[in-house]
Amino acid sequence: MEKAAGSPFTRGGVEVEPRRRTGHLRRSCETCRRSKVRCIPKADSSNAFPLCERCSVNGTACIFERAIARPRQTKSMPKSKRKVVEEKIDGLVTLISSISAKSAAREVPSPTNVDSTTPLVASSSPECTTLSPTTRQDVVAKGFLTTDEAKQLLADFAAASGEFSPVLVPPEASLDYLRLERPCLLLAILAACARDHLQARLEIEFRKMLADRVIVNAEKNLDLLQGLLVYLTWNHLYFNPAKEQIYQLSQMATTMAAELKLPPDDSIKDILIQQRGTFDKNGQYYFIIEKMRTFVACYYVDSCISLAMRKPTHFKYCKTVADCCILLPYVSLTASDEILSCFVQLQGLAEEIDQLFQYNNIRWLEVVDHVQIQVMMNKFKEKLDELVKSFPPEAKVNSLIQRKCLYIQIYIQEVGLHSPPHHEVNLDFTTMCCSWCSSLPRLNIAISCIRAAQNYINEYVFLSPQSLRFTVLFQESELLYAILVLAAATLGGVTVSEPGQLRELADISPYLIALRDKMLTMGTMSDHGQDRRDYFWKMTQFFKHCLNWKSQESGNQDPCLGTCSSSSDDSMSFLRILENIPTEEVIQKDTMLNLLDMSWIMIASEF
Repeated sequence: MEKAAGSPFTRGGVEVEPRRRTGHLRRSCETCRRSKVRCIPKADSSNAFPLCERCSVNGTACIFERAIARPRQTKSMPKSKRKVVEEKIDGLVTLISSISAKSAAREVPSPTNVDSTTPLVASSSPECTTLSPTTRQDVVAKGFLTTDEAKQLLADFAAASGEFSPVLVPPEASLDYLRLERPCLLLAILAACARDHLQARLEIEFRKMLADRVIVNAEKNLDLLQGLLVYLTWNHLYFNPAKEQIYQLSQMATTMAAELKLPPDDSIKDILIQQRGTFDKNGQYYFIIEKMRTFVACYYVDSCISLAMRKPTHFKYCKTVADCCILLPYVSLTASDEILSCFVQLQGLAEEIDQLFQYNNIRWLEVVDHVQIQVMMNKFKEKLDELVKSFPPEAKVNSLIQRKCLYIQIYIQEVGLHSPPHHEVNLDFTTMCCSWCSSLPRLNIAISCIRAAQNYINEYVFLSPQSLRFTVLFQESELLYAILVLAAATLGGVTVSEPGQLRELADISPYLIALRDKMLTMGTMSDHGQDRRDYFWKMTQFFKHCLNWKSQESGNQDPCLGTCSSSSDDSMSFLRILENIPTEEVIQKDTMLNLLDMSWIMIASEF
């Protein structure tokens, strides 16, 4: 039985006052409301009270009660600025209290191994929620730089990583978030984008953090791995020959990726594909993509460094890497992931070339003739053309990818610079030790290799200052590799039937001058009004030094005849140049030979 209006009733054992009635009638009569049918009032009703058609036909009483007033809703007033600031202060106080409480604990559990042991499908939240706040003071808290300076460096990194980056920092990731959840990645970013003494201090802090967390605390997580990849990608900016650990750190990144089990299995890949078109993607979906992206980037960084330094690596281009390159652009819908896949595919081709030609173990040339070599080279050139055609338009205009393609062209034809070990050739080339060493096809391949190296340097010289500032270690190593190729041919170290023709073609001096002038244009001044001794300044001094050395050796142009020497394991390693970059200013004089080590260019001629 319905309660009368205005009489109290109980709800959950508590007496509640009913809502008041308004002066308007309900739209349905009580008979139709009880029957739950549509009530249609008669338009021509002559009664004082309205009458519906159903009650008129049935002859029942038609009663329209007054409507019940709806509860008033409180209007949401916008928070005042003072209230917003107070809430932020309360949040910071709570955060500081929680950090202080955890730091005061006797033992702090390691936050890192959760990621490596917990199945991805069993976790309902991304990595950022499983990481506990760091108990260490970061560089901002220590006063190395202010929060505004750190935010500016983050903005600089967003611009510097436009063409390539091993990690993807979302635009919504604030400085506070990175300080709390990605301290190692943040420190690597700040070190890569800082300048002068600040960059040197931040780089030392990064090494200390890496040693403390990886060696002392035995940690391994995505933050450490991503920070390590960023540190290696821009390592040329703070390269120090006395502390060179590029290869060692790249192998550390590889083993950490294996420990974290980054590549997802097939069942998780199917889940990613199923959720791709839905709007209810949770944080775990994006976390799996982040791990897949880090896995692919780790392969690229490690393979580039190992191949450039002519050293072995266990992280090869395999089906898992290839599948991730296909799946990553499909599920992430991010342009940077599509570009990253293009880089990885090109590196996979370079690795395939290395596995076939084996430049560090050239003995296979003894049993292969020039016809077979030419067939292999044509096969690789066709693969390169097919890859470039399959790339999206964004990748084709990427300056780093364009230079990567030029580098692979040099790498394919480097076989023309090599000969089997212990092959003896007469000084006048009247007799040939094999069908390869003094053959015309080998000479043509060597000429093509030299021209490809010259094209790479020309492309580098014509880069815009902005593109040159955003270059990465791997492309810089490719530049030094092209210089080594020209140096070997200029010094007559490639023993072919026409060494004089190679020397005239390779003539390295104009390219050293062009590179020196390019580096001079990249020079900047510090706040104290002095030349900023950054990477570009050091390379300027190096090219000056090479020109001084070349002028002293210009009178000695005798070809290095007698033995067809094969290259040593590291004769084409780019570290041969980086280890001899001058640290002091070089005076450009034709009559002065700077007393610096030039063994890299001497050994580069020993092919």
